[in-house]
Amino acid sequence: MIAMWSSEKPNKAFARAGGHVKQYEAQTVDELNELIMSFGSEVLFRGQTSHYGEPGRPSIITSFDRTTCIPSEMLKWCRYSQSVLDTFIAEHRADFRFQQALLQHYGWRSFFIDCTSDPAVSAWFASHKYSERQILEVSEDCEERAVWLRKRMAGYTPSTGEGHIYVLSKQAANEIGLVDLATLSVAGFRPRTVAQSAWLLGPQHGPISQDCYLAQITVPVKVLQTYAENRGLVGTNTLFPSADEDPILKALLGLPWEELNAAASLENLPAFKRCLELPEYHPSFVKNAPPRPPFIAVPEFWRLKIRLLVIRMAGLLSRFPTWCSTDRFRRPDLSYSAN
Repeated sequence: MIAMWSSEKPNKAFARAGGHVKQYEAQTVDELNELIMSFGSEVLFRGQTSHYGEPGRPSIITSFDRTTCIPSEMLKWCRYSQSVLDTFIAEHRADFRFQQALLQHYGWRSFFIDCTSDPAVSAWFASHKYSERQILEVSEDCEERAVWLRKRMAGYTPSTGEGHIYVLSKQAANEIGLVDLATLSVAGFRPRTVAQSAWLLGPQHGPISQDCYLAQITVPVKVLQTYAENRGLVGTNTLFPSADEDPILKALLGLPWEELNAAASLENLPAFKRCLELPEYHPSFVKNAPPRPPFIAVPEFWRLKIRLLVIRMAGLLSRFPTWCSTDRFRRPDLSYSAN
């Protein structure tokens, strides 16, 4: 028997407008599985380690609502994501939604919210806590000159207490907009969007409408972890494949390195960051860096000119999200990344 806060059984036809989202508890894997199965197939899931909002009224917002949009970074991401799509999935290259998919699933911000068609994926995220740290590595360029490399190393560790799975109605969510990211597939490989059975809800500004929620399920993290493990999700690598398995990730990691300002460097030891600083879940240290991706030094004068240009272009972002014409944002050669 499933323990639940509501006195009614799950009912997808429940009138939620103006009311509260159904809240349930599951104390065992069998209870969780029975509850999830009761909602049928026309649903999506989202897992979180914490509940935000009032009891019975979840508040889930986009990463742009949490951290705002940085026009210069958004322009770069849109330009490069279009290039990646053109290389691997040409039929989606002009689709703003699929560009946002790359932004969201490889570490940048977007106007969309992550969800999944696989309840085990949501159970994994509801029972693992994200963390990241910045590191510096000393490497050598192709001419054996020492360089600092700044990276964002990320990971997930098992959480404690309880986690939360939100059950979303596909029908209601589709009124906002849904994108099935599992269609971002590459034959013979396992990109992150496929590994996570990922969907995006949006574009969205502000919290998701309460009409999208069918239920909130609160579960002990040990139960969530067992549920996910029973379905093959045994570690971070399962949901975040390495660049060897994920050619989209490999292409993004193959973009140029950009020199940091002089204050961040030591004499005769310049410091660089990835042109797109995405979180990395796998070690990528190399003692001797290959000729590609290159290390690019941008003089301060041109940095200022570029910033002014970005400010002028920011107003065009919503109308022309993939347009960019400066050398700094030039379309990279990604052909070598596919090999």
